[in-house]
Amino acid sequence: MASRYDIDLNELNALSPELRLAWFWLLMNAQAYESAVGNDRYHFLSYDNLCESPSIVANALVKKLGLDFDAQTSDFLAHSRTDSRSYYSVQQNSKHASTKWETTLESRVIDAILKITEPFLRLVEGE
Repeated sequence: MASRYDIDLNELNALSPELRLAWFWLLMNAQAYESAVGNDRYHFLSYDNLCESPSIVANALVKKLGLDFDAQTSDFLAHSRTDSRSYYSVQQNSKHASTKWETTLESRVIDAILKITEPFLRLVEGE
């Protein structure tokens, strides 16, 4: 898989931890996508979309599974977007959590991560 993306193990090992993680993310997600696309049981779910609009994305997923999106589920999702003090809590501002990396990394690192991941993100954008 890495050879398809024109990178080898020596190059990966020479990168910063952030860029190695970006490559790892790309390689794992590309493999999963290629294995699943075309399967009628496959459902693409964007983490960013889920964090931005959890009720809408969860409702679509629940319907695809043939289940009902009931008031209890809706209430849980609404309540879970309230920040908790606990690091491991399911209660977090999901939009903030999904974009936190954009405010904690240097702009040159962000640009490098986007350069690595953009081709794959463009591929799955239409899902």
